[in-house]
Amino acid sequence: MVEKTGVEILGVEEPVKVHSIKEAADMLGVSRTWMYYLIHTRRIKARKIGAQYTISQAEIDRYRDGHDKPEINK
Repeated sequence: MVEKTGVEILGVEEPVKVHSIKEAADMLGVSRTWMYYLIHTRRIKARKIGAQYTISQAEIDRYRDGHDKPEINK
C-alpha cells in the first residue's frame, strides 16, 4: 500500500508540496525534536501557519542533498 503524505498548495504557478514536522522528520530519518532544532537554527526553512510549521518538499530535498545524517558529538 502506498502512503501519501504532504499537501499540494494550488493557485500558484506550480503546485508546492508541503509536509508537517512529523512527515519531514520521517523523510529525513530524524526525530521531531531535531526538526524543530533545524528550523530554529535556520538550517531548514519552514513556514508557520497558525500553530503548525510546514516544510516544502523542495526544502527537504535541498537539505537532504547537503546532509546524510545529523552529526552527533561523541
